Amino acid sequence: MKRSTLIVLSAMLALAPFSAGAEGNPYGIDQQCYEYFVMAENLVSDTSNEAFEVANEALLRRALECGDEKARTLYYVEELKRATRFVRSDKDRDTVNEMVEKTRMQLLDVAEETGYRQYYYYAYDLAQTYYVNSKQEVRAQQLLNEMLATAHRNGDDYGRWCAERFLGTLFLNQLDRPNAKKHFKDAIRTYENSSDPLIRRQSITRVCCDISETYAPGSDSARFYINMAERGAVLHQDSVRCDYYKAQLAVLDGRMDEYRSIRDRLLSDPYLFSGVRVQKSFFDCIEGVIGNMDQAEFEEKIKHVQYVHQLVLLREIAIRSKRWDLAATAGNSLINSLYSSISKMNAMRLEEVSSTHEKYEISLELARQQRHIRTITTLVLVLVVIILALALVFVIWFLPKKKKGPESETKQLLN
Repeated sequence: MKRSTLIVLSAMLALAPFSAGAEGNPYGIDQQCYEYFVMAENLVSDTSNEAFEVANEALLRRALECGDEKARTLYYVEELKRATRFVRSDKDRDTVNEMVEKTRMQLLDVAEETGYRQYYYYAYDLAQTYYVNSKQEVRAQQLLNEMLATAHRNGDDYGRWCAERFLGTLFLNQLDRPNAKKHFKDAIRTYENSSDPLIRRQSITRVCCDISETYAPGSDSARFYINMAERGAVLHQDSVRCDYYKAQLAVLDGRMDEYRSIRDRLLSDPYLFSGVRVQKSFFDCIEGVIGNMDQAEFEEKIKHVQYVHQLVLLREIAIRSKRWDLAATAGNSLINSLYSSISKMNAMRLEEVSSTHEKYEISLELARQQRHIRTITTLVLVLVVIILALALVFVIWFLPKKKKGPESETKQLLN
């Protein structure tokens, strides 16, 4: 970043207390800290290191000045966000991993010190999201298991709730429905039985919608959790997510007017495509099944449907509509998608495990070399000690005997 830009940013920071850009203060921190925090948050994914650092350092300075421990914790939250979002290339992965782990541990330490549990577990969330996005799912799972074990050890409901949700999502994305179902059920059980205010402020909608995908489309269990999701909706995106699943049930039940009403509402909502795993092509395929779309056109449409759950649903709708040709097409797409997904996941895991194994082998080789060097060094030291000892013996015993020779001869001459 040019120096002039840094000067402008510094001036903005200096005037931050008088800025109207960051209205409200949902974090309940010092207002000036909040201004700096908003600026750092807006810059956290920017390509300029300097701009983010100026804003976040200003946040830390002000937090220390006014003794705001929550704001100080948020500084480390932003540092970890920066580490997990900025570098993505595979060649830098080891470096980024080290940076992520370093900043994660810093946030864990500070959050534990200040007592802000939500940020303690957020450190795990940010890191595991980075590992998933960078195709290191084995590491992500290890981290979430560590998170869950920590929460159990501390008797912390909020930690359990977070870890179980994240593990459920991870297994669902891996097409491991039994494990996904288990963790989602544990998360829901924790949610229902806990009075922890950190949990009660959150919505259960997404967990319920996700667990519905682990059951057969339109089954009683799927309906049960979709209804639970709707009852627990808090935010607008919760309602959008529920509508998406309610539209599926409506078309399965043949309630086409209701389906089309929900569909039109969804397609006009900008949150649909950013917050729910769906594309417009999915609705086009539904229209094709219940309409008169021929197989060739349907085959073109279904190529753009990416998610296994949607392919399962399309096949079920086609069967109920007695469109056997389209059911076969959806079935073939489902098989191909499953094969492709499993192959990709296995390749990712193999690459990650191979990389880990390679690093382990390198570390073993380095350890062997170090042991070899230590052995040689020890032998050399022992040899040096032996030589010095022999030299000392020579000096103490042999040289005095050499001196006695002339002295004895002198005595003999005198006699």
